Amino acid sequence: MRIDRIAALAGAALLLGCSAGCSGAGAGAGSDPTASAPERSATASARPSTPKGVVEAAADALDEAGSARLRVEEDNHQYGRSTVEGLVSWKSGDADLTITESRGKGRLRLVGGVHYASYPWLTTELRGRHWAQAAREVAEQLDSGSAPAGVSQNFTGIWLTGITAGPAAPLRLMAASGQLTEVGREDLGGVPVTHYRGTAPVAAYHAADQGLSEQERAATLAYYQRQGVESVEHDYWLDQNGRLLKAQESTKGKGGSDTIVEVVTDPGTQVAVTAPETADTLVLNGP
Repeated sequence: MRIDRIAALAGAALLLGCSAGCSGAGAGAGSDPTASAPERSATASARPSTPKGVVEAAADALDEAGSARLRVEEDNHQYGRSTVEGLVSWKSGDADLTITESRGKGRLRLVGGVHYASYPWLTTELRGRHWAQAAREVAEQLDSGSAPAGVSQNFTGIWLTGITAGPAAPLRLMAASGQLTEVGREDLGGVPVTHYRGTAPVAAYHAADQGLSEQERAATLAYYQRQGVESVEHDYWLDQNGRLLKAQESTKGKGGSDTIVEVVTDPGTQVAVTAPETADTLVLNGP
């Protein structure tokens, strides 16, 4: 399975799930310069005092933002390096992403819950068209490695549906299932941040994900078991307002180590995406 971690990327495990109403480095990070001293003091006093509370508050802020520009870099011992970058709205379900991997560069759009993918390495399967279309249910089947009847296995694992589900979930899963600690103060691209780390057993982490069906949970745990992965580690870098700027998921198994790094900028940005022309789109598992 490629990014078959529906809970990881989607719930994200890294997709990690990065962020929280976060602002990007150098783009609004840090204290609000327009706020008065009393306002800043009141805000500071209202902040959670425990690592778990801080991470949960960061997840809440991300939900409130509703959208952002994401850059996700995966380094997988089986599949190599890949990058996904673009605008995502987890409120509307729309996204416009560019995907780069060893085979080349492709595009993924989500419009009203419908997935559209354009990949130059799928020329034969697209039958002269430039886009493939799939409903979310079909895309998730592809994402988990089980292509529906009549759909080429070459489509499997290229949808990255988890990224568009909203990156707050992994923070909450780690807060619910793992041990969170404060690593310390650091500098991230010139922005003062606080670094937090969470570690959880794989079984406990995915048991906390109520969005998974039993079949999906079993498939996810079986994948990690085959890889010899027993625990998942998350790192979060939050700015002075408690907003997530960067997240990283790390796992290590018998075959090697995998990491996913996500950077979140422009929280609350407008996301307007249009569907490709119908005549240039092949419908998967459709009429």
